[in-house]
Amino acid sequence: MIKPRLNHSWLALLLLLIMGQLSANDALHTALQQHLTSSQVAGSTLSFALWEPTSPEPVYAYHDSLYVIPASVHKIFTAATALHHLGQDYQWHTTLAYQGKLVRGRLEGDLLVIGGGDPTWNEDYWENGAKQLFQNWADSLLTRGITHIEGNLIANVSHFPTREYNPHWDKDDRPYYYAPAVSSLPFNANRIIHQFEAGDKAGDPVKISVIDDYEYFTVENSLTTGKPNSRLNTWAVPLADSLSYTLMGTVPANTKAVEKLALRRPEYFVIKEFREVLEQNGISVAGQILVQGNAVDYDQLELLFVQDSPHLNSVVSQMVKTSSNFLAESILHSLAADYDEALRQVGNTLQELGVGMQNFRFQDGCGLSRDTRLSTREIGALLYHARIQPWFDAFFSALPISGVDGTLSNRMQDNKVKGRVFAKTGGMTGISTMAGYIQHSDERLLAFAILNSGFKNSAHIRQWQDELLGILCEMY
Repeated sequence: MIKPRLNHSWLALLLLLIMGQLSANDALHTALQQHLTSSQVAGSTLSFALWEPTSPEPVYAYHDSLYVIPASVHKIFTAATALHHLGQDYQWHTTLAYQGKLVRGRLEGDLLVIGGGDPTWNEDYWENGAKQLFQNWADSLLTRGITHIEGNLIANVSHFPTREYNPHWDKDDRPYYYAPAVSSLPFNANRIIHQFEAGDKAGDPVKISVIDDYEYFTVENSLTTGKPNSRLNTWAVPLADSLSYTLMGTVPANTKAVEKLALRRPEYFVIKEFREVLEQNGISVAGQILVQGNAVDYDQLELLFVQDSPHLNSVVSQMVKTSSNFLAESILHSLAADYDEALRQVGNTLQELGVGMQNFRFQDGCGLSRDTRLSTREIGALLYHARIQPWFDAFFSALPISGVDGTLSNRMQDNKVKGRVFAKTGGMTGISTMAGYIQHSDERLLAFAILNSGFKNSAHIRQWQDELLGILCEMY
């Protein structure tokens, strides 16, 4: 476990401070300068800045004009925009309706599921799995006496078009859950989890099973058992139809592993699973499973009920705490039906908040794109201006807490730092970032941003970051 610590040079600075030979400000600046220029980050790109709550200008800055890939730190911009533009109490709505007529338990017409982009149909919100939602719907239909549907079961995704994959993401990410599709009807975070069970010895076949019995993909199993204590090395190759995968690589002997594969057209999955639940409950469907993208004419429909999601502040918290790309992309797309317009809405909202938009560039809502660029200046401006917004409590409470929860649960567990850092982390190959607040002993919130890139050892960089925050908690 990595713990921030003070090295001998910082202890010497503290001793000088106690002896009155350095001011507190001088001692802190000297300690920061030493750490920011240490051999741990030599040869890499680094940007850092620190802000007091009373001024938009940093009290300490180091290469703060550099534009660096922010990775998942970018999610705080999506979170702030959604809270500002949609409001904390925003909800997504899914409508069940029919066209036709009901005659003695028979629906002589089609049953429609009209999507509103609700991203909460997953185990984070449905303890027994998202199929429980469909069970509730089936129970409601039975309560109305409906036991047979003569027509089709239709998924309507006119709220916004399905975006199967962001062209600004690396193609190598395409098979996996962290590069999600976004749809008006998402389900199970738009991924299916496959479990691998290796054999007893190298060369044995590997068994594949599907978590939650979601049999949707056709999977070709090319996995083999590796040597005991070898490294897990598996990958997925999607086929052209987006419904088939080849799973390749090795799983160490006598171990289990999982692979989360991305759904590219989740609305088909939704309607298929719903039909299965209906039929399991004695509600037969004579027609086909269809997907429609045309606008809904509600005058031609009979409303059955509306499924409301949890409020936005809850979803933002889940997104930021767990760094969910799926939730971030779903929240972004809720800003506008057109994805590019949703991205423009982020820029417009940031300008409203007073965040400068000089060389800022972003291509998604989650930070997976390596085309996105941010500087600590923009991050600091957002953190500063967010503090005076009516939604700040929701924004702040969504941030992971050092040594306590989210992506910081296993970091900074030293008593002097634990529970004092509230920050969003980000990481991908060669990138490690963090931004948020440090809670001072007098309850002031100091804002900070750290952007590291161009290094080889992520664990060493995270340790360096934790030590930097340890200096601030110890000396500020």
